[in-house]
Amino acid sequence: MSELRSRAEDQQKIYQRWAPVYDRVYRGILRDGHRKLAALAAAAGTDILEIGVGTGLTLGHYPIGANLVLTVMIVDDSPWL
Repeated sequence: MSELRSRAEDQQKIYQRWAPVYDRVYRGILRDGHRKLAALAAAAGTDILEIGVGTGLTLGHYPIGANLVLTVMIVDDSPWL
């Protein structure tokens, strides 16, 4: 159990270091994938659960329209992302 806790703490430290620069580094690299993912999720239904949302880069790619109402629930266990 202590080994698992140690790994979780190490992961949290990594998230804490990466959070301030993550969007600048990955926004352009992941843009197309995020657009496709958001479109597929929206096409599957109006209630979306995004687990491990991180910094929220995908959120800006969900479609918006006058006749479209999406409910997007986001979850992430890291306070730094």
